[in-house]
Amino acid sequence: MSSPKRKFPNYSLRFPKAAIEEFAEEMQNVGDEVDAASAALVANLTHDLRALSGQIYNSSEVLKSALDNNAYSSVRRHSDSITAAQQMLSLRLDMLDYSTGLALERDPEAIPVYKKYDKVVKCFQPNADVSEIKLEIAGPSQGYTFGAPVFELVPFVLVENAMKYSPKKSIVKVKVTDFEKYIDAHVQSFGPKITRAEIERLFEQGFRGEAARKSGKSGSGIGLYAAKSLIRGSFNGELSVTQDAVAINMDGAEVWGTTFSCRVPRVY
Repeated sequence: MSSPKRKFPNYSLRFPKAAIEEFAEEMQNVGDEVDAASAALVANLTHDLRALSGQIYNSSEVLKSALDNNAYSSVRRHSDSITAAQQMLSLRLDMLDYSTGLALERDPEAIPVYKKYDKVVKCFQPNADVSEIKLEIAGPSQGYTFGAPVFELVPFVLVENAMKYSPKKSIVKVKVTDFEKYIDAHVQSFGPKITRAEIERLFEQGFRGEAARKSGKSGSGIGLYAAKSLIRGSFNGELSVTQDAVAINMDGAEVWGTTFSCRVPRVY
């Protein structure tokens, strides 16, 4: 059997096969080292930002405790806004931890579901006031679930989306309810039309509905995908969306009642 013809018959190899393979292996090792260094850099940066976030929060709390009730009207409101901004930074860091896989390396823990939703609602309250949107949470739930220590990512994504697409003078309602074996959380708001075909794809990575794209609101189609992946993968739960069949007119535009529902197992 004749050997295959060389692609470049007049070119002789300057390096033996073993040397080429050794060089390729060295380059692979260099690439692995660069990836490891980048991951370490992100981890260190996240750690430093969390430390800074904690300092902001502590300073804000000290300021509030030093104020008497008569000072609430101005300075205390600004202090509340600082605290909300700090909590928002913390939530963004949770998102970064999840996207880089760092969060899933941390030990799972018991999660007080209502408290996590309440924390997110308080973070968005200053934005709601500026946008003339009524943001409220009801319960109260006392139940705990169990999973990765970045559960806040889920209510953050759901409330952020609700706030983003809600018209002025509308309301965003968050309700957390305990049942014997599971905990339900619903985020209800008014927003653009989601077709039946789009509902089936809404949690796909990178997907955005047509009305959402045309709204001019920024979005990457990553948040809902990450939230559902986290709920399914770490909490053995489910995340879904439903929308009213009939639109209403609000602030000069047609909007539909939209509900995102999150169900997770209750551990106690």
